[in-house]
Amino acid sequence: MNMHERRRSPRSLLAALLLLGWLGSLTPAWGQSFAVVQLESNTPEALFYADSLYLGKAETHLFLVPRATRQLRLIYPTADVWSMTPVQMPVDLRTVDTLQVALDFMYHYSIKTVPFDANVFLETPDGRALLGTTPLLYTAPDPLMGMLLVQKDGYELKRFTPGDRVWNRLDADLEPITAIVALDARQELARRTRSKWLNLALGGAAIASGVLAVHYKMKADSRYDAYAEDGDPRLRAGFERYDRRAYVALGAMQVGVGVLAIRLVRQ
Repeated sequence: MNMHERRRSPRSLLAALLLLGWLGSLTPAWGQSFAVVQLESNTPEALFYADSLYLGKAETHLFLVPRATRQLRLIYPTADVWSMTPVQMPVDLRTVDTLQVALDFMYHYSIKTVPFDANVFLETPDGRALLGTTPLLYTAPDPLMGMLLVQKDGYELKRFTPGDRVWNRLDADLEPITAIVALDARQELARRTRSKWLNLALGGAAIASGVLAVHYKMKADSRYDAYAEDGDPRLRAGFERYDRRAYVALGAMQVGVGVLAIRLVRQ
């Protein structure tokens, strides 16, 4: 059964009537001393009391309650949630055999921030509504729908999903905007430094490749001149080898210059 959209259960009501009839058939004193309470709650594990008499957990649903009871009480099962007050309901069971009751806890939202005194907004399609400032304990009869925004001047805006439990706790450390800006500035400086060194490396590599290309070309020309003078076939392999090296170095220089030019244009 959905806790937020309860419907009366004919089967549960019939069971309650049968239970009361059976007890009454055992002895008239039972029927005169007890009534059946059919309980619904959004916290099935909560503890159910008739005055000070503990009857069981809410999930049991059907309870035999003394007719002398003046108050039904539901206690949240976790003792450390100090702000969760019991749900109470006065009753008069002297003239009824069965009673259907719904005891629901309010939905609690505990919101704390460091530093405190931040504004908490509920953002929905209809707009924003201010719920209060931190530390905040906000209660509502139904779960909050939308987004919770935590805002403080000089600090980054935080967003949270509210949650749909009976007890919801949200803690946030707010980050100063100046720190964010400083971090972005440091990251940008580091990026530019890396980019500068990469540009220098590309430029240095291009220059070195150009120097090697000139060096190898001069050696190739020298070997070729010697080959042209005496026709020694052993010199041919030498100037061809230096020519290849000169072309490779020239190609590396051109690639380096091209990449460096593209980076400088983009920057």
